[in-house]
Amino acid sequence: LYFPLLAPAGPVGIIAHRVVWSALFCVRVLLLSRRWHAFRAAVADRTLLATLSLAGVLVALNWLVYVYGVLNGHTIDTALGYYINPLVTVALAVLTLGERLRTAQWVALGTGAVAVVVITVGVGRLPWIALTLAFTFGFYGLIKNRVGRTVSAVASLAVETTVLTPMALGFLIWAGVAGTGAFGRFGAWNTTALVATGVITAVPLLLFGGAARRLPLSVVGMRQYLAPTLQFM
Repeated sequence: LYFPLLAPAGPVGIIAHRVVWSALFCVRVLLLSRRWHAFRAAVADRTLLATLSLAGVLVALNWLVYVYGVLNGHTIDTALGYYINPLVTVALAVLTLGERLRTAQWVALGTGAVAVVVITVGVGRLPWIALTLAFTFGFYGLIKNRVGRTVSAVASLAVETTVLTPMALGFLIWAGVAGTGAFGRFGAWNTTALVATGVITAVPLLLFGGAARRLPLSVVGMRQYLAPTLQFM
């Protein structure tokens, strides 16, 4: 419901704003909570930095495809993507982490899989938006589950968005110079809404990161049916 308000910025512009303002929000939280050392430690660890950079790329691609879908009349496709996502997440939990499911959970997932097949056949084409959303966020969740034991949710997201910030900021500067940027051009409300994408983006991802480091990945996957149901409605 929020992203159509930002439509003048275009999908890439919206993602660039999400990256920059989310990074600033996370940095502010780290400073206020006096946990800046966690960010420095994550950046100093090359393996962890590379892993979190990959997570940042995955979530940015997820954001871009999601916003594109919402702004171009494919909200049902985005909802389908997040119905497929729990299947991908649980599959990753079982195949890569060795987690086990109860019989009732297998039945629930089987029902979800049948529903996805029915909806996909009804769409009548390859749902590339849905598949991209499902797999990018599925692997993002796997990374957050693995790194959650060594880095906090705030420090993790701060690294992910900081790595992407130079590209995002470069795009925003280029758009501003070219006269195609939306920042400050469509009234105070639009500008405020763009800035607020930092909070609107970071808070859910921080909560997700906090959950992913505390819960089995299969449990996180099952809970993710809530989001697409709300989107679908």
